[in-house]
Amino acid sequence: KLMSDSGCRLVLVGFESENPEGLKYLDKRRNYKYVWDKYRAVLKKFHAYNIGIAGGFMCGMDNDNLESFRERKDFILENPFDGFAFTFCTPLPKTALFNKMECENRLLYNNFPHDWKKFNLGNITFKPSNYTPEVFFKAYLKEAREIHSINVFVRKFFRTFMNTNIRTAVATYVFLRHQHIFINNSFFLRFIENIYRKIHRLN
Repeated sequence: KLMSDSGCRLVLVGFESENPEGLKYLDKRRNYKYVWDKYRAVLKKFHAYNIGIAGGFMCGMDNDNLESFRERKDFILENPFDGFAFTFCTPLPKTALFNKMECENRLLYNNFPHDWKKFNLGNITFKPSNYTPEVFFKAYLKEAREIHSINVFVRKFFRTFMNTNIRTAVATYVFLRHQHIFINNSFFLRFIENIYRKIHRLN
């Protein structure tokens, strides 16, 4: 309630994977043990206070296979996330995953500090265990094109509007607009952006 009263309209939650093994791989056992079976109730509660949830999901963990990308995409589309981030698993510095990749000589970029700019969740930064980086990227791109389609964009927008209100829906739009890298400008996007500008009194 305090978040809603403060004007919060969207929160990003790192769900990472629908697979419990993926959560264990990322050392997020607590997420699975205490939250995962209750996530629908969590989403519903946030919606009751007109706050949207963007789910953060990653691809490329060692226990992923190429079919995992499709399953993760389907999970995002079938559930009431208002927004989402569908990114590459990235070993960030000072983490156990980074140390593991460094010890196993699997980092694709190690000219630091110059190469830190590659570690932005949008680049493949290590050698996957079950496929080549090229196969990984091709499989990811196939699912990413569908999940970032204009049809998904519109469906998510109106679902958020029905679950919350117009302010939350347009706030979610701002997040999604930057995530949907495969869609071109359209009348619908311009229409929503105009609403956003009017609500926030932007020029």
